[in-house]
Formats: sequence, C-alpha cells, structure tokens
Amino acid sequence: MEHLLAASAVSPAPSLSDTGLGTNVAVLERVDTAVELPYEVILWDDPVSTMALVVIVLKRVFHFSTEKATELMMIAHETGRVVVWAGDRAEAESYCVQLHTFGLSATVSSS
Repeated sequence: MEHLLAASAVSPAPSLSDTGLGTNVAVLERVDTAVELPYEVILWDDPVSTMALVVIVLKRVFHFSTEKATELMMIAHETGRVVVWAGDRAEAESYCVQLHTFGLSATVSSS
C-alpha cells in the first residue's frame, strides 16, 4: 500500500519566486508500508462434536450470544466451514488452540 507523506522540512525553491507561488515547496515521497492481512479462524464441521457442544464452546471462547453461536454453528454444519473470527495472527492462533482444547476442528488462515 502506498502512502504519501509530506516531508517535515520545507526547502526554498528560488525558481518559483518569480511565478508568485512563493518560495516554500513541500517535498513528497512515496513510502511503501506492509499491511498485515487479517487472519481467519475457521471452524470446520465434524461428525463427532454435537451441535450443542459447538454452541457452548463458541459462547465460551468468543463470548458470542446464543443466537450468534447457533447461527455460526449452523453455517459450519450446512457448508462444512465457517469463519468465526478474523484479526491479528497471534490472537487467531490462540483462539484456534482454545477450540482444539474443546475437541473442535479449527484452523487459522490468512485472508
């Protein structure tokens, strides 16, 4: 991603003084910045975990409401997978480990 930054120092530009535009010119430079993409925690449908267990775990780990946890569980059940959270890599990995602790199938993926 490119950002334009104005240089903090303003340098005189004598060649512009004759034009009436003034003698100070802000110098711009391109700065490339790496933006880390969010990481997704993906919950996978599995034939072992009950629907009730999945809802309980989602509520406990992510503090979702019963309605939200049920909605996400149903999406995973019907489609095979659902993104339950996205953000920072370390947090995504932590959430994934917590889901594994309860026996759920989950992975982390960069989006």
